[in-house]
Amino acid sequence: MRTPELGVSSEEHSLEGAKRWIVHRGVGFSLFVVVVWPTLCLSMGVFSEGFFFFWVFVSLVWGFVVAGVIICLPIWESSEALSSVATSIFCSRRNNKNDNGVNADDSSDCTTSSDEGITSASE
Repeated sequence: MRTPELGVSSEEHSLEGAKRWIVHRGVGFSLFVVVVWPTLCLSMGVFSEGFFFFWVFVSLVWGFVVAGVIICLPIWESSEALSSVATSIFCSRRNNKNDNGVNADDSSDCTTSSDEGITSASE
């Protein structure tokens, strides 16, 4: 949908706003981590063994939490598509042949509510 006065779609406008938000926060966080945080730690002088152990612990926890978020969020966001693909794969195998190699006719357990609106090309 294009707005006549701007000549730019509303989706492009919202993406530009999101880009500004991300760049603003990213630059701010980078400056904080690279400049402000080390400056605050200068007051500690040479790190004691306990203080160093604490920062190693914080960095490891940070790394594992971020890795979990990076792995889990895409899976969560695409869970419907993954479920649909898994259902299609396993149901097509089950519908083709059962364990004895005989064609299986009962496919009622493989239908889901999302399959109801889909019609096959043969119908």
